[in-house]
Amino acid sequence: MKNKRSNQILNFHPGLITNTKRSTHALTFPAGVITKSKRSQEEMVGFVLIIIIITIIGLFFVFIMSHQTKPYASSSEVESFLESSLLYTTSCSFEETSPPYNIQDLISACLQNQTCSDGTNSCDILNQTFSNLIESAFNINQESKYKAYKLNIQQYGNNIIDLKKGNLTANFYGADIKFFTSSGSMNITLRLYF
Repeated sequence: MKNKRSNQILNFHPGLITNTKRSTHALTFPAGVITKSKRSQEEMVGFVLIIIIITIIGLFFVFIMSHQTKPYASSSEVESFLESSLLYTTSCSFEETSPPYNIQDLISACLQNQTCSDGTNSCDILNQTFSNLIESAFNINQESKYKAYKLNIQQYGNNIIDLKKGNLTANFYGADIKFFTSSGSMNITLRLYF
């Protein structure tokens, strides 16, 4: 539709009436439409920024939680060692003709303060045997992966053996197992510190 001036045309759009000049072919909007459009774009940008910030904070917390040192990290290698060491045959026997005891039986003998047939205390043999086993199996020294260890054997909360070597730190692998002897239920814990 032509207006009084011949160089302008009135364009009808749903809800908008705008003037354009024939030579520029530029579409112009009324002032209220542009501010509403800018406002909604600003709200969208703000919403996206909030989502990005929340995602970054969430990733930060996941990173922190996954890198905290846990007070006790279980190791199947340590658990297997403990289970097999209970069957290890020691140098202690209680009669000249009887076969030597394994560590599991020696723990019961230590509880009862028994003496080996050669006159050695069963607890001393138990401590020495366990120390040798741990140090040879895991190469405990300052130049190796494991710098220290702690072995604890308990029955009903009472310590039977408490062996330590090296500098005990907050970083370790460990395992604990329950086993049964003629003296009752026992709990053995081994921690290897690195």
